[in-house]
This record gives sequence, C-alpha cells and structure tokens, in this order.
Amino acid sequence: MRLNDMAKIIKTAGEPSRLKILCELFDRKNICVSDLAKLDRASPAITSHHLRAMSRDGILRPVRHGKKICYEIKPSPFVNDLKKLICKYKNNE
Repeated sequence: MRLNDMAKIIKTAGEPSRLKILCELFDRKNICVSDLAKLDRASPAITSHHLRAMSRDGILRPVRHGKKICYEIKPSPFVNDLKKLICKYKNNE
C-alpha cells in the first residue's frame, strides 16, 4: 500500500463518529445503517453519510440485504492494523 493511500484512509477514518462505527463493524463484521445509527445515537442520514465516505475510500464495502444496505470492513492488512490502534481505546472516550 502506498503512503498516499494510507493517508487517505487515516484522514477518512479519523473522525470520532467514524472511529466508533469502525469499531462496531470490527466487532460485528456486518451491520446495517439503521442499527449503527441507533448505537451511535445519530440520524440514519448522518450515519449513512459516514458509511458512504468510508466505502468510497476503500475502508468498507456495502452489502445489500433486501431493502437494507449493510456494511462490512473491506479486508486489508492496513485496516487490520487500524483496528489494533483504534479499538483498544474504544471504551476510553
């Protein structure tokens, strides 16, 4: 992975709500927009915006379940390293 690609992922993921979303996805593997919005106490529109941005930049990938759009982590060694970094601080907010 190139340095520019890593910087783009860090920039996209580096917002507190997005870090929470990523940790939930690392724990659950696949979760839908409405469920994530409830967990984060945010509107589905805001949550969907965050998810689309992370999907656009290659961190997540959308998965359709009927009418629902769910997301999962797009596997990569760098994203796995990101998990080790961010999720150990999840409960220290």
